[in-house]
Amino acid sequence: MKNQQLWNIRVDGTRHEVYAEDKGNSFDIFVDGEFRYNVRSDINLDIEEDLTVGSKRCRIAIYRGVPDLIVDGILLNADAEIVRKEKQERRLTIAAGILLVALGIFAMWMYMAMSVSGQDFYFGAFGPIFAILVSAAGVVLTLYGLRKKAG
Repeated sequence: MKNQQLWNIRVDGTRHEVYAEDKGNSFDIFVDGEFRYNVRSDINLDIEEDLTVGSKRCRIAIYRGVPDLIVDGILLNADAEIVRKEKQERRLTIAAGILLVALGIFAMWMYMAMSVSGQDFYFGAFGPIFAILVSAAGVVLTLYGLRKKAG
C-alpha cells in the first residue's frame, strides 16, 4: 500500500475505489480494481488525464510527481500537499536558524583569533556584538521552527 494513492468517491449512491499505483516513472490507474490506463509521471511537468468513474467524469492530475484525483473541480488531496509544504518550511526554518548560530560562533571565533594574534581590526566591539546578535537570531529562529505545528 506504500506505493499506492487511494481515493474513495460516491457516484449516484455507489462507492467507487480509485487508486494510482506508483511504477517509478509512471502511475497505473485502477477503478474498483480494474486497470484503466498508465499515466507517465515527470517531476517537471503537470499532467492531467480524463477518467470516468461510474457516470461521473473526473480527472487524474499528477503535479510535481504526486498523483491526485479531481472530482467536480476539487483536488481531493489538497490538504496533504499543504501539510507537506508546512513540514518543508519548518525544516528550512530550523536549518536557517542552525546556520545563523554557526555563523555567529564563527564570527566570535574570528574576533577572538584576531584579538589573540594582536591584529588590528576596524570596528572594535562591533565584532562580538554582531556575533552575539546573529547567534541569538539563530537560536530564536531554531526555536520558532521547533515550536511550529508539525502538521
